[in-house]
Amino acid sequence: MGATYKRAVQVITILVLVAVTAFGAGCFSGSTGYGYLRGTTIDAFTGEPLAVKATVYVGSRYTLVTYDGTFATGRLSPGTYSLTVSASGYAERTIPVVIAASKTTHVDVKVAEKPSAGHATIVGHATLVNDPHTYPQPGAVSRTMLQQRPFSLVSDPTATAVTDTPQSLQVRKAPTVSDEEFRAALEAQGYVIEDYLPLTQVYVVRPSDTQARTLSATPESLSIDLSVLPAVDWAYPDYLAHATTMAVEPNDPLYHTDQWHYRAISLPRAWSVQQGFTRPVTVAVVDTGIRPEHPDLAASIVDGRDFVDGDNDPTDWPFMNNRMNGASHGTHVAGTIAALTNNARGVAGVNWFARIMPIRALDGNGNGPFSRIAEAIMWAVDNDADIINLSLSGAVEPGPALRESVQYAVSQGVILVAAAGNSSSSIPEYPASLPGVISVAATGIENNLAGYSNYGPSVTLAAPGGSERDFGVYSTGYSAKDPRLEDYFHMKGTSMATPHVSGVISLILAEHGWMSPEEVAELLCDTAQDLGDDGRDDIYGAGLVNAYAAVTRSTMDRARFWVSGYDGNPVSSGYYGRRDRSFYVEDAQPGDHLLVGWLDVDDDGSIDTGDFYGFAPVKLSADKVLYMQERLELHPYDSSRTASAASLEPWMLNVPATWIRN
Repeated sequence: MGATYKRAVQVITILVLVAVTAFGAGCFSGSTGYGYLRGTTIDAFTGEPLAVKATVYVGSRYTLVTYDGTFATGRLSPGTYSLTVSASGYAERTIPVVIAASKTTHVDVKVAEKPSAGHATIVGHATLVNDPHTYPQPGAVSRTMLQQRPFSLVSDPTATAVTDTPQSLQVRKAPTVSDEEFRAALEAQGYVIEDYLPLTQVYVVRPSDTQARTLSATPESLSIDLSVLPAVDWAYPDYLAHATTMAVEPNDPLYHTDQWHYRAISLPRAWSVQQGFTRPVTVAVVDTGIRPEHPDLAASIVDGRDFVDGDNDPTDWPFMNNRMNGASHGTHVAGTIAALTNNARGVAGVNWFARIMPIRALDGNGNGPFSRIAEAIMWAVDNDADIINLSLSGAVEPGPALRESVQYAVSQGVILVAAAGNSSSSIPEYPASLPGVISVAATGIENNLAGYSNYGPSVTLAAPGGSERDFGVYSTGYSAKDPRLEDYFHMKGTSMATPHVSGVISLILAEHGWMSPEEVAELLCDTAQDLGDDGRDDIYGAGLVNAYAAVTRSTMDRARFWVSGYDGNPVSSGYYGRRDRSFYVEDAQPGDHLLVGWLDVDDDGSIDTGDFYGFAPVKLSADKVLYMQERLELHPYDSSRTASAASLEPWMLNVPATWIRN
């Protein structure tokens, strides 16, 4: 009874997937033309939902706020409205909201208590900024970078994930059925068993050549047919994932002029704290394999596995005309994580001493079924990987095997990092969108979201992946079109962004020891440079990864905020920020002053090199709340650079005598 019910649920699941794929979201579009509004009122000091009775006005319409701080209203004509929150004991606040037709707008509104008589309150958001002064100067950029050919997309590596027809099916036998009975049952139905993956207990099967010629059914319908067999627990199409790379641009191997992407995430500062030597970390690179003879990688490689050929040699043999223009995708990804560094040749890696575990799950064209990727994840976990880098994605629901393998990895404390995808879309891709996986979007040299990068609610944060038309990520390489022992070139894509994050995580583990996947993801998000809307947004996630802030655990609840007069003397108490990168300063004196933020990285009680520091002019009025429209940027402070935007003037050294933790 239970097995029959389970198979029925699986049949319905596949039918739903097929229906959604066929008809898309268009079936659910509204026709009324009205918009809807939902939101939460939040106490700006505590960060919690408002606990007192409040009224929300949307234009001339009002609604009461519920006990948990939430509110909702509907049937609003499209347009811009003034939203006002009024609550006893709080300063009234008004913000604009845009209502779109047939959509629900979500908004959180922070409100602050009325300031004490004659004083002012400041509510704002801060961010730790990466080290812009270490970016290459225009005159220092290598000539080859400036002479690159105009960018053109070799292929859209993720668009085919929806349209590629899987040639095989994932099948798991019923628990009470023996292997012999299962194989006999499938053969009787005209199926050939291609492979058995013991860690996920998945059989990879396909119709025999004879049956394939007589069948016009889709993989989805074949899965449904197999699912009802008594010998089968479930069946699912073995959809393909693809290496999420962009174009290839061979270039010069010079760190100081070509690897702009490391400076963009403050790696030079992070290396001053941790280079990876303290505690070696193993990063599994589930990809196309690797060229183990590359002199900038050879010493970093540990034993791996080939799930394409089924042996222990994960050497990448890229096809001459593959989707990466003949390049070895896995070799490039591995070099970003752990190319040998400070060895007077080639390029640098994010972690100078990490160990690379190469696992070949994608073929020479950069493609591989989810069943094989699931098996690779399980193998990496069982062979002591600390981090699994997945620079690959597919746009179709991957099925139970991959979901279970990801859950297994997370349960064992292994950190998974995956490419968000290169479809310029908010549609979730896998495995990046699975629970517990750190999903990485891509930015260009100006910290803008790359045009090819996916975005959306599943994105965790962003990292450099290369600009569409100029700068790419520079790393170790191998090309089937021009094979050589030592090669380096540019590639672009969320595949290239992902190993930056894997490498930074390996530095974090080297510095602080083992941390759970949840703790690591939280630390990365809370220390990222905020690039979009305040806090998390659907474009950049938490923002651009900040290696130095992450390695030093420089979260905003360690930062201090106060208001200073231009004479350097404080005119408010000092307040600690919050982990979510917001801050709240009350009891400030009215007038033209400076809002100051300082994060004492080394906890020595003085503002010195390596700390984060920033200030901004503010005009404060008595009995008023100032909601900062611009984020307060805290820059890495360097006492040797007086001309820097982050430089500290002597009159700014006075700090409040007491601090109040929010």
